[in-house]
Amino acid sequence: MVKVDTVRIIQLKEGLSFGESEQLVNTLIDLIKDELIAGESVKISGFGNFELRHKRPRPGRNPKSKKTYTISAR
Repeated sequence: MVKVDTVRIIQLKEGLSFGESEQLVNTLIDLIKDELIAGESVKISGFGNFELRHKRPRPGRNPKSKKTYTISAR
């Protein structure tokens, strides 16, 4: 499911316009992002838990060329 699918479902179930539904979804995503940036975890009952995870650099490989490289930390 992608964001536009979520917007369409909200549009149909709540009788909102596409623009209103999109604004609602974008606002929710922005709120989650802001909390994560502030170092907080986000728990939405019945939906999911969100938390930042720091990943170290790791080896990777291009499946087409078989060339190895390092995937940067994120």
